[in-house]
Amino acid sequence: MTGWFLLAALLLLIANAFFVAVEFALLASRVTRLEPMAEVAKSLMDRHQETLRKLVEAARMRRGGMAELERTNAFDRSVVVVNTSTGTGWVDE
Repeated sequence: MTGWFLLAALLLLIANAFFVAVEFALLASRVTRLEPMAEVAKSLMDRHQETLRKLVEAARMRRGGMAELERTNAFDRSVVVVNTSTGTGWVDE
């Protein structure tokens, strides 16, 4: 009877070792799936930084325009005409 218990314990130990090995294999495969995700994240981050750079540039240009309006006392006038061309973003690109 004791022999059967030892055999059962050995089989359970082997099964446990198998499932632990499978778990480690699955964890290792997830690391390889993270690498392409990291490349996509880097691409998105690069696009995000480019967008922020463009927003900072637009804010700088807007401040320049406001400074010019203040320099010429445009806000003291009854009528202010500001002419902006459409498509300037396309020309800048």
